[in-house]
Formats: sequence, structure tokens, C-alpha cells
Amino acid sequence: MDILFNAWSSLESPRPFPKLESLGRPGHPFQIHRGEVLASTTLIHSRLCHLRIQTSVSGSACDHEVNSFFDLVTQNGQNLKVLDLRGSSKGPLDFLFFTQFPSLEVLNLPYYLPITPDNLSQLSQVPHLTEMSVPTCDWQFGETHEYPTPFQALKVWDFGYLGGEGSQKLLSLEVHPPSVRVVKGSTYSNTAFENLVKFASTNIPKVEEISFEVGDILCSYHVKDLAALHHLRILRIDKVCEMKVTDEDIESIVKTVPRLESFTLGSNQPSSTRITLLSVHHLVKYCQDIGFIKLTFDACTYPEIAETSHTNNTSGDRKRLIIDVQRSRTDEAEPTAKWFHKCCSGFERVQVQRPWKPNHAVWSKVSSILHDMLA
Repeated sequence: MDILFNAWSSLESPRPFPKLESLGRPGHPFQIHRGEVLASTTLIHSRLCHLRIQTSVSGSACDHEVNSFFDLVTQNGQNLKVLDLRGSSKGPLDFLFFTQFPSLEVLNLPYYLPITPDNLSQLSQVPHLTEMSVPTCDWQFGETHEYPTPFQALKVWDFGYLGGEGSQKLLSLEVHPPSVRVVKGSTYSNTAFENLVKFASTNIPKVEEISFEVGDILCSYHVKDLAALHHLRILRIDKVCEMKVTDEDIESIVKTVPRLESFTLGSNQPSSTRITLLSVHHLVKYCQDIGFIKLTFDACTYPEIAETSHTNNTSGDRKRLIIDVQRSRTDEAEPTAKWFHKCCSGFERVQVQRPWKPNHAVWSKVSSILHDMLA
């Protein structure tokens, strides 16, 4: 049973839920406001496996109640696998608190906790931790520090919101978490994203997924170090406010990342894109396992290309290509469909989806024509 509401006040009366396993859900934490802390303790028991909460309380009078709440969490936390405290204003101040859950696999830290090498060393004592969100806004590091190496099981590293100052501190770290395969987060700074990619190429070159929202202008030099991440399978850069990346930039990245299966480069401003259909060709040509492309491009001209063979995919089951065209522009359906057919001739099915208005009608025709050509 899940609790999917966002505030305690939505319950008619405080009562226990003995079969409750999840409190809150991803992206929708259970919110505890002032005056609701003690009532919320009725939801805490030993069967709880997923706890995603957001405390919104203030004042010294609330400290005792909040501490009592988390003491109860500790006492009943033997089966707790997910602990998400992002956005909380009150909570545990001692990092040893997080080491008291033997089954913990996912930990999302609140932003108010200071991050120091000693604190991270304490977190490395959690034996089964595979996913961790460590916000960089309050990192208290000196010139150079080595990240604790005992994070042998860590697979997913979430930076939450990565600011410019936090990303500079990131570059000063000598980090060697050997098992990390997924890096994600968001930022409004293209410099922060550039620093993150430099950090990943130096410290975690075997990363398989980078998923970041970048609410800023994105240029060639912000993404060039992605070419060093040869093990990437999923690359997702979304919510870019202005795209200055070119076809040549995309080619330089994807030709050194042959394992790529999913590629997203999303822009909110279609008029600013310098990307054309040629980037789709580069992805199909160099990435033999590609199955998903999300890209805003100009499809009003049709570059000359050789027919692309797609018979050497490593998994042997990549028969469908989905192209999410977003805000891409095209003027004529038939020549656009013919170009896609030539580019993607090795696929059994090519699906064009999710066009934005006012191009919805013409892209729907492209999809229909392409379906008939591949039938």
C-alpha cells in the first residue's frame, strides 16, 4: 500500500496503517508541516521500506518533535530501502544517523546538511548503498580531497541541483567511486555542466548514463568532453534554453560512443537550433544499438547521405527506432519521409512521435508515409 497524498491534512483522522510499505512516491514526497509531526509518527513502523518525506517546519519548539520522529524512524528502519529527505528543512544533523539502516539502498540527502570528507566517509559505511543524491551547494572541502573509496556498491550518483560554485568544488576532488554507472541532476549553468562532464571523463570514465537538465545556452565547448565517455549507453541533455551545438559537434561525440542506445538533446527554442537531419544520420551510422533519438532539428533541407546499413547491432534485437522530433521544423512530408527511409533503411520500424504545434500535421504525414514505405 502506498501513501500518495502530499499532506497529512488529507487524512480524515490520525490512524496507523499496519500494512504500509511506502510513504510518498518518487517526485511526490509526503509533506509534514508544522503541527503535523507527532501525528505523522503513526505512519512509521517496521514494515516500511520506502520513506520519501519533506519536513516544512520552523522554530526551536519543533526541534524536539522532529527529533522524536526520526528516532522512531531509526527504531523501525531495519527494512528501510529508500530514504529521501530532499527539500526538508528539519531532520537528522548527524551523518551517523544514515548508517543505522542495514538494508538502505537509496539515499537522497537534504540540502541543509554540510558535506565534508568525514561525512562522506561515514556514509560509505552503509553496505548496500547503490544510489545516492549528494547536493553540492554546501560542500566544505579544501583544495583537494579524495572521495572515500569504500563506496563499492554505488551505481547512481545524483547531484540534485548543481551550481557553478559546487561544480568548481567537484573539479577539485580526486574521486574514485569505481562502480558508478549513472550520473544525473540539473543545473542552470552551462559552466557547471561542462565541469561535470570534465569530472566524469577523469574520474568515472565507465559511466553508462548521463541525465541532466541544463537550463542555459549550450555551446560546442560545453559538450566536447562527452567524447571521452566511451561506455555511454544513455545520454540525456534536456531543457536547454538555446542550442548552439552543431552537427559536427554531435558527430565528434557519437563516433567515439558506439554503445549509445538512447540520445536526447532537447531545446526549448527551435528557432535557435543549428542541428539538421545530418545529426540523425550520424547517430544511426556510428551507434549500432541506437533505439531512441530525441532531438530538435531543422528538417527543411535534405543533406546527401549514403544509405545506412544497420545490421551489426551488438544485441541483435534493435529492430525499432523511435525519433522524438519535439519542436523540429519541416515543410514537406513526402521528401522528409523519403530521407528518413534512406537514412534508417536497416530498421524494421521507424516511429516519428511527439511533434509540437504548429508542425503536428506535417509530421503526422511524415509518420504515415514512412510507415507505408517500411510495411
